[in-house]
Amino acid sequence: MSDDQALHSKRTELRPVTRLQEVQGGGASQPKGTLFAGDLKMDLDRSILWKGHKEIRLARREFEVLSYLFKNQGALVSHVKLLRVVWGPEYGNELEYLRTLISRLRKKLEDDPAKPRCILTEPGRGYRLRSPANLRTQSAAEGLASVDWLSVIHDLRNPLATICAGTEILVQPDLTSANVRRLAGNVRAAAVRMRELVSGLMSVVKGDPAVVGVCDLREVIVAASDSALATKKPGRVEVLFGVPEGIMLPLERSPVERVFFNVIENAIEAMPHGGRINICAQKSVEGVLIAVEDTGPGIPDHVRDRLFEPFVTGGKPEGLGLGLALARQTLRSRGGDIWTEPATGARFVIRLPAERAHRAIA
Repeated sequence: MSDDQALHSKRTELRPVTRLQEVQGGGASQPKGTLFAGDLKMDLDRSILWKGHKEIRLARREFEVLSYLFKNQGALVSHVKLLRVVWGPEYGNELEYLRTLISRLRKKLEDDPAKPRCILTEPGRGYRLRSPANLRTQSAAEGLASVDWLSVIHDLRNPLATICAGTEILVQPDLTSANVRRLAGNVRAAAVRMRELVSGLMSVVKGDPAVVGVCDLREVIVAASDSALATKKPGRVEVLFGVPEGIMLPLERSPVERVFFNVIENAIEAMPHGGRINICAQKSVEGVLIAVEDTGPGIPDHVRDRLFEPFVTGGKPEGLGLGLALARQTLRSRGGDIWTEPATGARFVIRLPAERAHRAIA
């Protein structure tokens, strides 16, 4: 027996249920129009609901409850009010039926019914349909909280340091023209990187969808390596690429490139007197595995087991201990991962997800 049937069976001595439009004072013959809330649209004349371009089937009671919430969106509607408007003035205590109906609605409307964004509960009081403006505001706020804004802020420090150091040297009077050109090039490259990072952060704030493009993996890694080398003053550091050309993967390029940038930058900083970084990639059943191994002193024992925790650093004077923690967060949120393996120096392995990798390079 359905909830509606059970409720009717309980109240058989009462008059027939009053329809929503009659309670609200409008005749059934009057046009009722279309209501909107975010990506939801209700055609009241034809009793149809859409979410985006998808039509969603609702039972009559579900449609009447939702349409009343639509007409009062943003405002609190009490349990008793909803029961009496939809089922009739004699109703008001049958809260379990209303809760069950709201639960069914959320399963049909919400992306995550356990964390509703559209139909909100105010415990002990009633329900509220979030207005479209609030939906947009919440979407932007959630994007800002959940994406790589902290990673962007962390990564802004390096090009900013390059610009500060470069401009301090450029004002010295005894520079050769070759030195001026080199420093100016470094400053420009750092400024371009900052612009890209800020642009990515603004896209998150505005709630723009993530841009996924088919990228050449080698090209992404080489670009990250060039950026990392340009921000430092290392000794002779040689970067060897064992990454074949033509590994095409669908990636959000900017955050993935920042992961490689942080790992390569750490390797450069671990070898102040020079050394070698080997980067190679291979396909596996898990996807594409990229190993980044340096010839430095290796990972200190006291941080080895906590390396990917926030604010854990191997002793860099100005390090925040966030780079690797943010790198793991970025990869795991996209189906990948990063870990260390035993080696003479430091060896990091980055995995890009199997389903994407197999489609791209099978």
